[in-house]
Amino acid sequence: MNIQESGSIEEIKKRLEEIAKTRILVGIPEDSESAEQRKKEENEAYQKHTDEFIREHNITDEKKIKKLKNRKINDLTNAQKLFINSRGSPARNIPPRPVLEPAIEDKFEVISNEIKEGASKGLEGDMQGFYDNYERAGLMAFTASVDWFDNPKNNWKPNAESTIKANGYNKRVNNDRLIQND
Repeated sequence: MNIQESGSIEEIKKRLEEIAKTRILVGIPEDSESAEQRKKEENEAYQKHTDEFIREHNITDEKKIKKLKNRKINDLTNAQKLFINSRGSPARNIPPRPVLEPAIEDKFEVISNEIKEGASKGLEGDMQGFYDNYERAGLMAFTASVDWFDNPKNNWKPNAESTIKANGYNKRVNNDRLIQND
């Protein structure tokens, strides 16, 4: 980069500050059209799982049973659900199934190249190019995260028999094909 072609030291300093404070945030948004139906189905599945959990663990204390049954999975935020699924929950017999970190790590080279290209554009004074590249990097990370659910590299443990029984089916990925076992 040639300073004379890129502007004064003050202009470069301003651009560096803008680049330094810019963050790329990745999340998985809610599909608003089917959210209510999905919430209902999730709650029904959660309640079935709770009933089975109570039976399997021989819980007889009425207060504990009431507390477990009154909780709904949708009382949790999406961030909390993602945290639980990423870290696992021994109390709920949920194995860890991390999403964001391994998905982004899997695509790290292409995502980081997009960020580097954007930062270079920003330093050269092309702030629109900088933002465009950062937005593309965020979309790449988002796509990697969504795709991670079906990526064989995720090495997630298969669903437990109790989960398959509670849901009435088992969906898993095998050789890039979705297989549904009934």
